[in-house]
Amino acid sequence: MRKFDVPQLHSILDGYMKMVKKTKWMDKMGKALQSKLLRSVLSSTIKRHSTSIKGGHNELVEPRMDISFWNLVPCYSTHTEPGLCLSTAICAAIGGTPSGSCMYRMSMSKTCCIINKILTTCSANVVANNTYWQSPLFGVDSGSLCIMALHLNTGVIRQNLQPICQVRLDFDMFSIAQPNTNSICATDVFRVSGSLNPVPPICGDNSRQHMYLTSKSTARNIQLIFSIGAAPTIDRSWRMKISLLPCHVDYLAPPNCLQYITESTGTVKSFNWKDVAPSATSPRQLADQDYQICFRTELVGTNQQVPNTHCLTECLTTNGGLAFSVSRIGADVTSSAGGTGVTVANGQCANDFLFVLGGFDVLGNFNDRFCGNRLNPTPGAGTSTPICSKFKPFVIRYVTDGSETGDGSNNGFCLNFVQF
Repeated sequence: MRKFDVPQLHSILDGYMKMVKKTKWMDKMGKALQSKLLRSVLSSTIKRHSTSIKGGHNELVEPRMDISFWNLVPCYSTHTEPGLCLSTAICAAIGGTPSGSCMYRMSMSKTCCIINKILTTCSANVVANNTYWQSPLFGVDSGSLCIMALHLNTGVIRQNLQPICQVRLDFDMFSIAQPNTNSICATDVFRVSGSLNPVPPICGDNSRQHMYLTSKSTARNIQLIFSIGAAPTIDRSWRMKISLLPCHVDYLAPPNCLQYITESTGTVKSFNWKDVAPSATSPRQLADQDYQICFRTELVGTNQQVPNTHCLTECLTTNGGLAFSVSRIGADVTSSAGGTGVTVANGQCANDFLFVLGGFDVLGNFNDRFCGNRLNPTPGAGTSTPICSKFKPFVIRYVTDGSETGDGSNNGFCLNFVQF
């Protein structure tokens, strides 16, 4: 019996998944039409990727284009993800994830294999796009390291023989130990090594956050490192999607942008921010942060116009949390600001701040740096106010130093944004 080689199958599956995901109206079709369309997509994908395929003894054979030769039958998983109906053994061999059952040629029950690979171990390697890394099922030992290596190399078939310029990490779930009273990730910490852009250390709760990592070259490794401290009673869990972004695509993040927002309205939060009451013994603000959050300029309004203004307002909190709390002093609940409008001579926002280039309020007051407990360009103001900027591209920068002692019980920030 002839065999096709696994790398070639991976190329076919990657193309198949991309084409299926572009078909957003799939769920509006009946099951019969869905099956017919999936088979058509699969067949055309095979034709595009098939040139010559290794047989059982490494001889080159001309591929047949009918699906029965490849034993590939499309299916949907229990979570409505498109996959292939394969045996459990074959699914494991190609790095897939079983999700629900399916009927193979109407006579044999098999598993619906999702090709997005899920890794649940430490010291593993990633070469495939859309791989998921999940914390080990039985936990991580205290005082240990859990490392994932991303191999970015144009010679890897599963990267379609094209250079990878960026990696996007989507934290579907992220919960490790909180920082200490000085806001330092002293017990647990997540770090990135090998990325061209600087990535700050983070800890605490960061579900639904994301990062963009820039590769130094097309043949370098990037390491994702969880350092787990000696606190066995803390529950640690994470699940992140690892997307490998080719150099030629138009959705790469701009240079020096750790986060990249591609919506005209939404919410942006500092790492570990949460709607909880401020506590001097449990600050949420993280030390040693210095990164930019960039916003893609979107077409807005009914006429789809290019916006010229980007505004930020505090999020609504319901559990006693502070939507803006960047290194306030003790019980001070006023704003501090420094930059264009106010000198930094008195230490106003000199070390910890949110930077908004050309930031102004509705009264025309200007400032670049914002800190304290209120988002306001006027030092000593007791209320927050929307802060806008007309400088493009729209970017904000968040900075905290490594010495948070005496800075108060800070939460970081949660801000709504809008372009118009």
